[in-house]
Amino acid sequence: MKQTTKEEDLQTCKLTRKIAADSLFSALSYLLKKKNVSEVDLRDKWLEEMNKNNFIFPEGWYSPPPKGICVLFGTDSDNKRLNYESLRPEEMWPRDDIFLNQKEGIIYVYASPVDKKTGIIGDFGMTIYFGKNKLIQKYLSICYGINKKIYEFIKVGMPFSEIYKFAEEIIKKHGLYNKITSITDPAATNIGHTIPPPSSSWEKNEQIIFESEQIKDIKKIVSSKRKFVSSIEKFKIQGDMSITIEPRPRVCNKPEIPMISYHNICVINKNERIELLTDFEKIFQLVGMDYMLE
Repeated sequence: MKQTTKEEDLQTCKLTRKIAADSLFSALSYLLKKKNVSEVDLRDKWLEEMNKNNFIFPEGWYSPPPKGICVLFGTDSDNKRLNYESLRPEEMWPRDDIFLNQKEGIIYVYASPVDKKTGIIGDFGMTIYFGKNKLIQKYLSICYGINKKIYEFIKVGMPFSEIYKFAEEIIKKHGLYNKITSITDPAATNIGHTIPPPSSSWEKNEQIIFESEQIKDIKKIVSSKRKFVSSIEKFKIQGDMSITIEPRPRVCNKPEIPMISYHNICVINKNERIELLTDFEKIFQLVGMDYMLE
């Protein structure tokens, strides 16, 4: 299996994520012209758009939900589907009988595409809001800002546990708490994880599985190779690596405010320059969330 450079791996992560973001933009641009759009409609259209790119496994590594894609709809007055413990249970999979409200709707979307050449992932997720409730808009901005503050705090040599502690403190400062339950994380909760190394560094038997393109088995390998940004993880930030930043803040004692999540990737280059991948801007503009760009 051909070796890739660290810089090539970082660029692959960026491109894979951008494919997911651009495909979501195309899917929404098409579907928002229609009257009745279900969770399944958006999932399938997003998958269709990603399938136009031959460089990725669009169904992704995160499973379940089916096809590695999450789509959840709610509204100002009904946000229970947004307040999930985990995306894996069947009741959280996209449904064909829940429809988007384009006046006061809230969406959470997530996809986990995998690069076919290297096995590098480019996860993308975001909360989208069509309504005008100023309180919800305020907390959308706060939660997105928290991700940026975590990114600004990260330094090469810093242990993951220190990043997690800072994230907890900044979340608590805003009267929020982090609502993540992970069945694959030894700490049970976290605010992100590493982007696993390329398949060329995997064990030989794992490389054979990857070359067979059996996505079901590839998913298990990718999932097992993550290190979590948690309270117990001592692994340190290094040059030429990437981590996700994906807390899921909820407002204490305000059940009317849904859980909000922006799934970013933080790329640390070999020269220790740190970059935050967003790719949300076009989608914010498309759905009228210009306040998120301020």
